[in-house]
Amino acid sequence: MTIIGGYPAGAKGNAKSEPDKYETVFNGDIKHDDVVAYSGGYVGKLTYLNSGDDIVSMFFLNADLNLQGVKITGCFFGKTGKFGSILMNKDDLKLNLYRVEFVGNGTCVFGSQKSDIKIDSCRFEKNVGSRAGAITNNGTLLVRNTYFDRCNTVYYGGAIICQKGSHAEIENCTFDSCSAEGGSAVALMGDCSVRSTNSTYVHNALPVMTDMSSNCICELYNNTMLSNNIAGSQVVYYSNNPKLTMIGNVIESIFVR
Repeated sequence: MTIIGGYPAGAKGNAKSEPDKYETVFNGDIKHDDVVAYSGGYVGKLTYLNSGDDIVSMFFLNADLNLQGVKITGCFFGKTGKFGSILMNKDDLKLNLYRVEFVGNGTCVFGSQKSDIKIDSCRFEKNVGSRAGAITNNGTLLVRNTYFDRCNTVYYGGAIICQKGSHAEIENCTFDSCSAEGGSAVALMGDCSVRSTNSTYVHNALPVMTDMSSNCICELYNNTMLSNNIAGSQVVYYSNNPKLTMIGNVIESIFVR
């Protein structure tokens, strides 16, 4: 299934998608009464109130989906945000997102086992999940040219969590002001692998990245990790002895513990 937004009302067959000009919104906040409560400090927690009426998942997938040029907001499971905008309900599904904005949801993308997720030129802003504020990866994830802004969770993986057996490629992305108990940007859970290249990590709670298994593989190439908050844990990467490769990174503060 393919859904492309960004068209004006009454568009003809030769019309061009212009999402910056014509906004296509999927809004799960049925009563339009969600309220954001912000707790300052280095963790920068966000809480959404009045979200009990929200739609659990805007897309409950049993088939592949290509989604382009739309905005998704107001998708929660009660106040926990356990599931959010896109829930992949069947193994081996493919999901392609291009120029999609996720603003004010629970976990935005919950990948199924062996899923193949490709995300390009998207934005994740003010999303709050019980496990990952933006993406839970259980298969293969490629995310590039994407901005993660103030995504958080009370557990691990403020923006992205990679589960056992998964692999993630992060290219030319920015993680800004994200927070979590561990891995404010990325958490590696179980035996999984992550490669981050040419990406920027700023103003996040520390540690920015966390692994929870001695069999994790993490590769960091030409990333910038600056102005992340020095409070609580004072390390950028909290390690349980992963296979770690670092080349050409610019890093402020203590890196590995």
